[in-house]
Amino acid sequence: MKKKLIIGAMLALTAVLPGTALAQTPSTRGLFLASTGPRSEYARSFWWELSEAEIVSYLDRLQKAGVNELYPAAYGHGNYYFKTTHAAFPKGVAQDRLKIDPLAVLIREAHRRKMKVIPFFPFLVAGGEPYVKQSAGGTLPHLDWFSLNTRGERGRTLSFDPANPEVREYLNHLVEDLLLYDIDGLMLDYIRYLGTHMGYTPLARQAFKGKTGVDPQDLYEHPEAFSTNIVYCLNPDSWAGKDWNLSSLLALMNRINIPFKIVPQKADIFAQAPANGTILISSYYDISQDVIGKLDAYVKGGGNVIFLDAPTTAMKTRSATLGPVLGMKSGSQWTGVLERTLAVKAAHPITAGVTGGTLTSSANALTEIVPDTAEILASFASGHPAVVLNTYGKGRCVVFNFQMLIKYEGEVGDELLGNTVSWLLAKRGDEPGSKKLAALNAAWIQYRSDQVTEVVKMVRETMRKRKPKLLLGAATTPKAIHVNTVFQEWKTWLKRGYMDVAYPMDYYASVKELRAVLAWQAEGIPKSQIVPLLSIYKREGGKVVPVTPERINDQLDLVRKLGFAGAGLFSNQRLSPKLEAALSARGKR
Repeated sequence: MKKKLIIGAMLALTAVLPGTALAQTPSTRGLFLASTGPRSEYARSFWWELSEAEIVSYLDRLQKAGVNELYPAAYGHGNYYFKTTHAAFPKGVAQDRLKIDPLAVLIREAHRRKMKVIPFFPFLVAGGEPYVKQSAGGTLPHLDWFSLNTRGERGRTLSFDPANPEVREYLNHLVEDLLLYDIDGLMLDYIRYLGTHMGYTPLARQAFKGKTGVDPQDLYEHPEAFSTNIVYCLNPDSWAGKDWNLSSLLALMNRINIPFKIVPQKADIFAQAPANGTILISSYYDISQDVIGKLDAYVKGGGNVIFLDAPTTAMKTRSATLGPVLGMKSGSQWTGVLERTLAVKAAHPITAGVTGGTLTSSANALTEIVPDTAEILASFASGHPAVVLNTYGKGRCVVFNFQMLIKYEGEVGDELLGNTVSWLLAKRGDEPGSKKLAALNAAWIQYRSDQVTEVVKMVRETMRKRKPKLLLGAATTPKAIHVNTVFQEWKTWLKRGYMDVAYPMDYYASVKELRAVLAWQAEGIPKSQIVPLLSIYKREGGKVVPVTPERINDQLDLVRKLGFAGAGLFSNQRLSPKLEAALSARGKR
């Protein structure tokens, strides 16, 4: 779930309120059971490894803790934890090598205790390639089934191409096999692409070209063939192996609806961009003296450069040459602030229509800068600059003083960047090609979103034919800005009746952040169809440790107070005795 592939355990506490539309029991408590992933001192065995006696003993313990729903992971990294004759990786069918069918035993014993069983299925992810190969017998089969990135690569984690009819048939057969068990529902995870950079298979490209006359690979590699008024975005060498950086950049540019081209560092972006064009550089800190020289010449000659996050490392070691271009002194440094309120300081086209807002971060990531010749257009409540503009020679340099691409999220950031790009591109004049290119990019996003939606619709139709009363849910993205990053239109699925409940992954540290994302999730969707998932672990001193019972109680209380269907906790691998005791003490509250 989320950015890293963690196919495993999640503890869910779903306290369904009276009068909800979901066919669930009030005060439901559910536990996600791991199939793969890191072991911990709190869960040394995965559910499918347990003997029949151990399953009985474990369920007795869970029943005493008030658990009445179980979510066993049905698949992970090439391994199937249910009987199937349709395995793409046949050596991975766990039941074939076990003395018992653990899923059947789990269902039987759970139902004896009036517990429901809803398998948890990572649907469009095959898993890490080495593990999948092993489950396939050493050679990776069905190579055309896997999604490809913009470079034509499968990536470290194999994911399925939802546009492929054979993939859909395979997944549908797996659903049919699961429905042979006496399950109470099905939850889909990874029912999405792994990022904006994925989906470039020959089949998908040809299908999109048939609809639009344009190969999406050409949109990515040669946008200048459609428009000369585009933003040139640097893909630094330091991003190697960090596909999420590229995916986030693509999603960001699509959100602000600006035509763009991604340029690898080795291709010399300053030579490719027009002399009076616009270049965007993000999360690139240790800029070499050679690149600084090209940057200096480009801006001085009339080019424009936008930095998303200040190049902190280079400002410490090469401020004499880089500082004048940015209009900054050598005082840049890292600081550990998770949330900041931004306010406009100067009237300018970049800040036009922006009234301020809050930027939040998932990690300690913010740079403090000291302006020299640069003008401060927006600042944080602390007084530190947030957005600065420097005129250098005939060109301009704009610095966004936070990691907007990777860490910080907030509509105000998108608004400021959209204004900045529009203002700088306007210096070159408008032309029809840029609008056509933006429309084609939007169509390519919608095409991939539609493929995922069709898969969800297929699962719903299969379940209706075979077991129409079963619940269908999905683990979903938490924020609006994430929807077009992984092409998961989960609100559409609920509105069209393709599924019954969404489980947004609300892994936030504070009640304030949680309240904000819950507000968006409930826009246009009944709260009875939303079960927020909360994190019960945090990173501390390089380790992953359980959060405090106080934090979880506060978040659970908020979810209940706001009237949502319930709440879930991720994951049981971090369910400490203290947390378990706290959940038991809550009773049915």
